[in-house]
Amino acid sequence: MDNAKHEKWIGVGLLIFSLVWYGLVTNFIEVPSSVEEGPDSRTFPLFFGFLLGAFSLLLIARSIIQGSVTKKAPTSDKPRENFWAEFRCASWMLGCLVFYGYIMSLFGFMLATLVSVLLILVGALKVYRPKQLIAITLGISIGTYLIFGKLLGIYLPLGQLLDIGM
Repeated sequence: MDNAKHEKWIGVGLLIFSLVWYGLVTNFIEVPSSVEEGPDSRTFPLFFGFLLGAFSLLLIARSIIQGSVTKKAPTSDKPRENFWAEFRCASWMLGCLVFYGYIMSLFGFMLATLVSVLLILVGALKVYRPKQLIAITLGISIGTYLIFGKLLGIYLPLGQLLDIGM
């Protein structure tokens, strides 16, 4: 299969996923009655679903435009080796996200984000330089806290065992 067909099918799959996502968000996420105006619990999921749909439409359009130029998909010399490396990375990321959800309820947003970002950087992205680890971990943790907690006023969990809130 050439790149244009491959990208077109990926775009169609992502577009279907974004439409299903939109339906799930609008039907199953309840908005508290106290929310009158401004962002609510549906705002960000709907926004991300909209972005996914828009990017999938762009991917479909690009594949149709470039469809006349047929290129073969790049092949690797060692496809099984690349597959298992990618599978390990994806499995590590999934495990980190599950772990993140678990420790967030126990230790709160700040500490859980620090630990999870550090685990992802070391385990999946193979970043080992201490200065880089500290800068990225603190930047992402404090940045997301400031954006979501302070700027947008979204509740961030404090934790049951350790209550580190800012």
